[in-house]
Formats: sequence, C-alpha cells, structure tokens
Amino acid sequence: MAKKRKAAFNSRPFFRFLVGLLHEVVNACGDDAQPDALAAFAATLRQLQPVACPAFAFAWLELASHRLFMPKLLMVR
Repeated sequence: MAKKRKAAFNSRPFFRFLVGLLHEVVNACGDDAQPDALAAFAATLRQLQPVACPAFAFAWLELASHRLFMPKLLMVR
C-alpha cells in the first residue's frame, strides 16, 4: 500500500494498530510467553524496516523504541 500511494501514505492508522497489538500481547501474555511474543513483534518490525517501507520510517522508529517493547526485549535472557 505504501509503495502505491508514496507521498499520500498515512502511517498513523498502521502505527496505532501495531501499538494496540503490542499492548494486547504484552498484557495478555504471561511472563513465560512474553519473550516469544516480543520475538514475533521484532520479526514484524524487521519486515517493515525503513529500507523496505520508507513511508513508515518514523512510525517504525517509534515502534522499535516503544516503552513496552525495547526495555522488555533488552531484559530477555
């Protein structure tokens, strides 16, 4: 979608969807399943990296550094 619309692409709905999904995953998963859920979310971010989708770059950066994602990902052993 971003490749077709280029400058007219609006990343906010996709950002809000992914943040909502992150909140649900972190709140629903217990501590045992959380590393797997965070790894799945990291794989999603890897697919959406700015090289692949430049119009989503700023939203991607916010998602990658989100308070529910990065600190918990860094604490995984």
